[in-house]
Amino acid sequence: MRFRGDIEGLRAVAVLLVVGEHLHVAGFHGGFVGVDVFFVISGYLITSLLGTEYAENAAKRHGYGSISILHFYLRRARRILPAALAVTLAIVIAAHELLNSLRVQQVQRDALWATFFGSNINFIRQANNYFAEGAATTSPFRHYWSLAVEEQFYFVWPVVFLTIAGLYHGLRIGRKRVTWRIRLGAALTVIGSASLAWSILETQANPTAAYFSTFTRAWELALGALLAVATTTGTNITPRASRFASIAGIGLLALSCLVIDSNSAFPGWIALLPTLGAALLIFAGLTRSPAIPNRILALMPFRFIGRISYSLYLWHWPIIVFAGALYPAASRKPETRAALFIITIAVATISYYAIERPFRRLSFTGKRDAQRRITRTRERRLRYTGEVIGIAACACVLIVTFVVASRYQSKHSGEIPADAIRAAAAVPASEQRVPATHHVRAPRRRLAATYETVLARWSRRVATATKQRTLPKNLRPIQDHLTNVPTPCADYRLAMPEHEQACAWGSPNAAHTAAITGDSHAGMWLRTLEGALDPKQWRLYVYTRSWCGWSGTSEMIAASDRPKNKDCPELQAQTLQRLKRLQPDLIVLSESGVRTSGKMLSVLEAYSALKGRVVVLGHTPEVVPHFETCLQGDSNISSCHGTLSRKDLSDTDLELKAASLVDDPYIDTTPWFCDGITCPAIIDGAVSFTDGSHISAELAPRLVPLLRLSLREAGVGAI
Repeated sequence: MRFRGDIEGLRAVAVLLVVGEHLHVAGFHGGFVGVDVFFVISGYLITSLLGTEYAENAAKRHGYGSISILHFYLRRARRILPAALAVTLAIVIAAHELLNSLRVQQVQRDALWATFFGSNINFIRQANNYFAEGAATTSPFRHYWSLAVEEQFYFVWPVVFLTIAGLYHGLRIGRKRVTWRIRLGAALTVIGSASLAWSILETQANPTAAYFSTFTRAWELALGALLAVATTTGTNITPRASRFASIAGIGLLALSCLVIDSNSAFPGWIALLPTLGAALLIFAGLTRSPAIPNRILALMPFRFIGRISYSLYLWHWPIIVFAGALYPAASRKPETRAALFIITIAVATISYYAIERPFRRLSFTGKRDAQRRITRTRERRLRYTGEVIGIAACACVLIVTFVVASRYQSKHSGEIPADAIRAAAAVPASEQRVPATHHVRAPRRRLAATYETVLARWSRRVATATKQRTLPKNLRPIQDHLTNVPTPCADYRLAMPEHEQACAWGSPNAAHTAAITGDSHAGMWLRTLEGALDPKQWRLYVYTRSWCGWSGTSEMIAASDRPKNKDCPELQAQTLQRLKRLQPDLIVLSESGVRTSGKMLSVLEAYSALKGRVVVLGHTPEVVPHFETCLQGDSNISSCHGTLSRKDLSDTDLELKAASLVDDPYIDTTPWFCDGITCPAIIDGAVSFTDGSHISAELAPRLVPLLRLSLREAGVGAI
């Protein structure tokens, strides 16, 4: 095989897309398609090597070719294992030194799967969402899933290659002999088509499994392999064909970055955009006169990034994750992201020259590799350049690390931030606690005294929880209590009418109907609401969508540069139409945060026009830190307590005003989780929020009496 500088440059494009997406660089929302580009390149290069070896042996043995599967595995091990194992070891050591015990257990488990190239299977088992926000709580091995897919493909493909190419050597159709390339091409077409069809179906049925599965990704590797089988080192396309393929390839890659984001049904059919783009660019380079895009890819800056792309891919995500864990606020700033990129380039350069290249130059056969002989002169020219870059990289790492550590050291102290304390202290005492239920229609009755008694009893438990410093024995190990999230039917899709009955609770013959709608923060109340309503008297319907509240898109996503539910307005309109048809007796509205009072008011007026009683269930305070980021050990959990900010209180006031203007009851849930301005992480022996935001499965049933009495006080009968 001749060296292709443009393919090395294409690897640079692929890795920069991925790194840009992970650093949340504007315009890189679809940067994860860089992995798909890698798959096509890998399929092409690996199959080209196998095909070259087979053809050379066939020329010596009267058409009977062969490949050394053992040597193939050894070459792959020499190429992949040293850097991968070095990064794995570095992550485990860094986790022990820098992260808490909870994260260390996660890292150790994921490291074991990564070592044996089973990360994709591990994340499928965990139902791990690749697009989940928050690098601070994400596995530093998440990016190893693509290595697992490639290695699983490499393990099987040489055997399949040799079987198809060699076993049917004498196959003929009529008088025409079917060459090994035709046989492999036909097999790859069948395998790739089946994998693509499965990818499209699985993406709709099980997006998480589809994203990580080797079976749904095999067609991307098969596409590159098919291109390698269909061409040889002597293939020379016309300059006109090269220009067309090159421009079309660049166009498809650019289009994929524009139209694909984390909200797309990916991989599915839409993954054809980046994969076909990569295949066309590889095809365009099969000429003596490459087109301008391929010439640009072959320039030295792109080739250098492409050369270190493997190390760059391995190191970039752990660096981002550890930065997010140690400095969660600072890591989101643009200047910090730029520093992280510089650090990543520096570390990847050192890794390439210190780990990757020395192992790649080893020979398992006792002879110098053919590729080593071909590239000896080129490597000699680059030797001094590499040494200079390595020294400069070390200097960059030391300088940037010192600046970042000095500037943000106080952020990792585990204490409550000073600005949060000042904001909380500025809140008047009269605003630190507001009545739990506000309504206009229903006057206070004697029943309210019962609620106040229950609330007072519960408030004493919350106050006691604020003084807790140790992790209760019943919560050890803590991770078992964080994975059980009470959000069944939390991603209701109105395009599937049958889901409406599947996400209904209670007797079908009940005299009353109720509905709850909003984002995942409405879905988390389902178990509590089920306990508050009599199942013989009520039929409860669930209309909740991820990242899409009852009055607008999730506040956190709306404020970011990464939209998660672009069809939210359509889903909200369809939900309202469903409720008009259903005409429930009770409609519970809940969402993660406050948009604007004007927006809430217009939506509330639409819901209040229905015949049922509308109750606004106030947002829960999102001030409790993730256990993964705040837990400093079993001896002290005080750093996991949250502090109410002025915004939390003002959001409550906005919700109350909007509900009052349309004469709807409002239930403030803040006193259920906070004592004054302190919100403990553990209440009544249960984790309050599994992820700092959603109510835990163990706490939800404990809130049933509070919600039941609140609904009664709000005028909801038959409770």
